[in-house]
Order: sequence, then structure tokens, then C-alpha cells
Amino acid sequence: MLHAVGHLLELVWRHVEQAETLAFAQRTDQASGVLNRMDLTLSANRVMQESASDNEPVVVLALSVEGVRRLDDQEQWAVRDWLMKQIGPEMQRRLRSDDLVGRFSDDRFVAVLRRLDISLGQLIADKVLEAVKARVHQQPLIRQVVKLRCGLAEGPADGFDPVLARAFSALREARKENQEMVIAPIPGRQDAGTRTEVNP
Repeated sequence: MLHAVGHLLELVWRHVEQAETLAFAQRTDQASGVLNRMDLTLSANRVMQESASDNEPVVVLALSVEGVRRLDDQEQWAVRDWLMKQIGPEMQRRLRSDDLVGRFSDDRFVAVLRRLDISLGQLIADKVLEAVKARVHQQPLIRQVVKLRCGLAEGPADGFDPVLARAFSALREARKENQEMVIAPIPGRQDAGTRTEVNP
């Protein structure tokens, strides 16, 4: 009887493990190993609500990977796949366990940094950007073709979507001004976003 019960418990725990593995796989972008767009958005909205309730700041970091299409055009698909596999995990290694990291689109990654104001968020973003660059520049072709930029925006008063939109707007400004990083202005202020010069 005890032997049979032991086998039954083993089957139950294997089922639980497999269910958890399946759930994790469904939440994960296969190419990069981080959250997919849908689950990132769901988790980010929850984080924003919790942070608003606790009156805590949140910073949304958007990382663009310019040049991915050029890799496709050059038929460098293996290099492209390697690139995607490096960025998400490297971002996770540089952030805290309760921060969120996801691949939002083909060439954009997004991180939600909890309990940070924009000044601390910029310091973290600098470290993330430098770490990702150091990682992916191991491939000479990527160093030549791909450009990484960051856009930052502070929340959570107006929710995830508006903060993310400001971060993406900061990315566009960074590209327009040929900057590595731009911080979106807080709504209601007339000052332009803060820019970080491109390193030589």
C-alpha cells in the first residue's frame, strides 16, 4: 500500500512539474528566452497597479536593436538567432529578480524596473546597455551592423501603455538625435527628454 501511494505521489509531482514547464514555455518567447509580448503586458499592468497602490515609482526601459533586418537581408539568420538569444538573458542578469524583461517586438525588448525613480533607472539602464553591447559585440558582424539604443520613461501614475509609449517615443528621439539613450519627459513638463551622448 505504501509503495503504491509513493508511486501515486511521484506521478502527481511529475504532472505538476510538467504543467509548470508548459506554462513557462507558453509565457516565453522562444527566440530570446524572456517573456513574450502578451505575458509581458499582463505582468506589467499588474506591476503598475501594485506600484500605484503602494505609491512606488516604476521605470520602463525600452531597448531597440537596430539593424536586425540588415542581418536578414544578408541571409545571416544564424547570427540573428544568436543575437536574440544573448540580449534577453543578459538583461535579466543585470536586473533584479522581480523586474520584468520581455521581447515586445522583432527588434525591441522592454524591461519594467520596480521601485526605481528615473535617476536610478538611468544608472541601471547604462549598465544594462553596456553589458548587452559587450556581449553581442563578440560577433564582428553585429558590431558593424547592429546599433543598440535605450528609451526610458517613469511611471506608474498613468498605467503601462502610456509609459511604454513614452519610452518608445524616447527611442525614436534617440535615433533621430543619434544618441544612445533618451529619457522621456514627465507629462506636464515642457522640458525636452534627457539625452545621453553616444560613446566614442
